[in-house]
Amino acid sequence: MYKIFLIILLILATFFSFSAALDNGFTNWDDAKYLTQNKRVQVLTFESVSDLFTRTKIGYHHYVPLTLLSFSIEHHIFGFDPRVFILNNILLHCINVLLVLWFVSLLCKRFDIAFVTAVLFALHPMHVESVAWIVERKDVLYTLFYLGSMISYIYGIKREQNRNSFYAISLLLFLCSLFSKPAAVTLPMVLLLVDFYFHGNFYDLDWKKIFSSLGNKIPFFMLSGLFVFVALGQQKVGLFDIYSRMERVMIGSYGFIYYVVKLFLPLGLSCFYPVPAKVNNSLPILFSIAPAALSVVLCALVFMFRKKGEVLFGLLFYFVTIALVTFIGASTALISDRYTYVPSVGVFLIVSYFVCNLVSKELIKNIAVRFSAKFLIFCFFVMLAIMTFDRCKVWKNGITLWSDVISKYDDVPTAYVNRGNEYGMNKEYDLALADYNKALELEPRNLVALTSRGYLFYLMGKYNRAIDDLTRAVSVYPQYVPAYLNRSLSYERIGEYRAAIDDLIKARTIEPDVSLERINDLMNKIK
Repeated sequence: MYKIFLIILLILATFFSFSAALDNGFTNWDDAKYLTQNKRVQVLTFESVSDLFTRTKIGYHHYVPLTLLSFSIEHHIFGFDPRVFILNNILLHCINVLLVLWFVSLLCKRFDIAFVTAVLFALHPMHVESVAWIVERKDVLYTLFYLGSMISYIYGIKREQNRNSFYAISLLLFLCSLFSKPAAVTLPMVLLLVDFYFHGNFYDLDWKKIFSSLGNKIPFFMLSGLFVFVALGQQKVGLFDIYSRMERVMIGSYGFIYYVVKLFLPLGLSCFYPVPAKVNNSLPILFSIAPAALSVVLCALVFMFRKKGEVLFGLLFYFVTIALVTFIGASTALISDRYTYVPSVGVFLIVSYFVCNLVSKELIKNIAVRFSAKFLIFCFFVMLAIMTFDRCKVWKNGITLWSDVISKYDDVPTAYVNRGNEYGMNKEYDLALADYNKALELEPRNLVALTSRGYLFYLMGKYNRAIDDLTRAVSVYPQYVPAYLNRSLSYERIGEYRAAIDDLIKARTIEPDVSLERINDLMNKIK
């Protein structure tokens, strides 16, 4: 009964901590292309659902059909009410909290460690991005199936009689996880870690069982390979490919460590963490030494805790699940809070293991001291909840979101461009223009800033200035379709129909989905 009471209290605390997000609306960071302007989720028919699952070359977002289907169902019933989308994200997060508790309980057979791990997962402010940001339904949904697959797999290990059934359920849940977000491709490696955990330590492994277990991972690895192939086919090469392979390793190694620092000290959180600028065409010295430092620390930790199963599992779980985004996904952002959603379970398991053992009766005999230690831990949990509640308010809209970034990193052009876009949507053109000007002051050849300011000039009726900015954008990146589309609008306004048609034809050459309707209309005007 006591455990049930604690679990109920945890779920209520989780819901309260994220409840501030229910007052939020949509942001201008991917919400439009995934949801509000995505026609593929605004209809719910057999054909539309089939299209979500069978069409992988979509050009503007990842292959996440199950996530998009959830949006489509919500839109069909409730329309574009942001509270509904956010509420469902919170509820999914609450379910994931229970699944983390269940998973760790099965793993280490200690409720205290499992409960502390679940509390940290539930209340940590770094998870606000995954829950309060509507389009990160991807995170909470894929995690639900990811954890469910691991739990089913463990039951298959422990119960000989129904092993095949649990295995089939695990595989099915894995497929659902992949359909929710490609990040689920790490699961086969995690299942191998589960096998290692249940078959002894590195000095006493039952290698016969380990090798025999590799065979049942083949379907998992095959599915992972398929979804990796689909994901790689969607990557756009060139525009943001600004770092060499070695620099990506440096950024990834630094990010690997930086994530842990943020999990232990969640201060100065941001939806965007810029990679520091190069000095003499080189990254700062900390990035240069990060790969070596990471290798040494990781090897040392594995050696130190090689006989502590929970610690070693948590360490390797974190490494396997975070490596995908730190070393492969390095781009213009140093880290992203949302990428810690699943990997943090490994870190929290390690923390919980040591915390629970430190406050145990065996180590602290004095009841008063033990109670004081537990009270301090409780106060820390309350602090996390308050930080999470407060962090949710940052995601109210595009202006609050990007103003928060600017307050921490005032030299990030992306933040000014995105806030300017939101001001433009609100028809606050002067504020939008100031932000675009600031972005171009920081980076004169910023493609998105030039395109956005050009479109703003078009809205303000300054067509020649719009054409100037959009021409500069095209010179920066000749394959950027929005610049051609926006410039064609300005050419049309000043009567340069032939130039407008040329821009539309060029855009259609790059992106065949560009409509022929406007080209035909302009051709009729020439006639």
